[in-house]
Amino acid sequence: MLNPFREFFAPKFVVGLEVTDSYIGAVQIYNSLKGLEIDRIAFREIENPDQISQELTEFFVTEGLRHEMLITCLPISSAIVRQIPMAFDKVKKLDKVIKYQMEPFVPYPIDKMVVDFLLPGSDDTITTIGVQKELLAEHMARLSGAKLEPQVVSLDNLALFHLYTRNNQEEARQAVCILHFGHDESVIQVIYENRLDFMRTLPKGGGSLEQLTNTLKLFQIEKPDVRLSEILLAGHSDVDQDVADSIAAMTNIKTSVWRPFDALTNRKDHVGTALQAKLSVPLGLAISMADPPGKVFDLRKEEFTNKTSVNLKKTFVFMFSVIFLLVFLFTFNVYQKLYINEERHAELRKEIRQIFSSTFPATGIIVKGQELAQMSRKIEEETSRYLWLEDLTGGGKALDVLMVLTKTISGFSDVKIDDLSIEEKEIRLHGRTASFETVDKLKQKLTSTGYFKIVRLVGAKMDKKKQAVRFNFALEKNR
Repeated sequence: MLNPFREFFAPKFVVGLEVTDSYIGAVQIYNSLKGLEIDRIAFREIENPDQISQELTEFFVTEGLRHEMLITCLPISSAIVRQIPMAFDKVKKLDKVIKYQMEPFVPYPIDKMVVDFLLPGSDDTITTIGVQKELLAEHMARLSGAKLEPQVVSLDNLALFHLYTRNNQEEARQAVCILHFGHDESVIQVIYENRLDFMRTLPKGGGSLEQLTNTLKLFQIEKPDVRLSEILLAGHSDVDQDVADSIAAMTNIKTSVWRPFDALTNRKDHVGTALQAKLSVPLGLAISMADPPGKVFDLRKEEFTNKTSVNLKKTFVFMFSVIFLLVFLFTFNVYQKLYINEERHAELRKEIRQIFSSTFPATGIIVKGQELAQMSRKIEEETSRYLWLEDLTGGGKALDVLMVLTKTISGFSDVKIDDLSIEEKEIRLHGRTASFETVDKLKQKLTSTGYFKIVRLVGAKMDKKKQAVRFNFALEKNR
């Protein structure tokens, strides 16, 4: 569903940045009215790892990257990933307790770690991920040397996970494996039903094709009901069609080099397959903030929380914009209700005028706006002409008798009144009903009203022709 707040306040330019000891990769996404567009892509091999901050500065200047919002990542090898059995309640509550729920599963003091999690699926396990604060501090210091301030710090393979689930929602029922050949490790992850179902990290030098395929076979043994439909390859090195063909031959599963850029509009030239594989992580990072999921994975917590003036300014802009919109909606709502009430009032006046004309056709002039008051006076005049009926009921009004009888008899759906006479001392009531039992109940009901001094059943007999019991009551009201 289209969210106008989300669309209006979404950042226009988002840069996903991956920095390792051997290369820098970046993808800049432009959030246009037509949707997300790839605005710039850049890749550079690092010449001197000791001067990486300087190279980052030159990289951003040379490539013309506009980091209105910057998101970076750490390698998944620097994190501890655990599946914790835990009932899911609310994200805010879970965010406060998840760190200490993970404490028994990590080899480090939990206070020296930053912990975040992925939204759970249908089961009661939560994918929880922790990173040592020391590693996160080193990453932030490296970027700070280049005067870069990321709003979000994620993990490389989580960027691939979000990129796939965002671009392939219609294939959620299929299990897909992504093999990521990273700088320090090779990572195998299986995505099934839009959740991270399996992940294994093989250290550098241990990611041979045989080990990769054996790991996939182990997954198939652990989960025989989940069959892999496709294997996608991504990463900086060792990613080409020959490798894909070799893996396909060993696993008998369709394998190809991943081309995630093809799912988005590209404002630049065609991006080759090899470059798409290298920049899949930066693309996933940028997409995760330009089109964020229900919950954004972010390691910038606790002392690493982003508190820049830019974010504060955006918060105030958002707040005042929301207030302005609410005032506008409130004003619009008031005027809309006023218009509706005025229209309804005009319709009621028209209906009153029609009823007045049909009830008192002899009335010559009906004053506009005074229809109801004029009609009330007319009713009073006509009522005064029939005050003589009071004498017939010993000082009471005949309408009172009719009101009491109407309220009493209305409780009996099968009672029909054929004749009613109101005399000075006595009231005669003739009618018919379905049974003698109803006649008795009607007598009791008339007596219980307290309005009549005497309720006498003069007669009750079955009319076989009409299939009804005819009755005759004589009533005498209290003085």
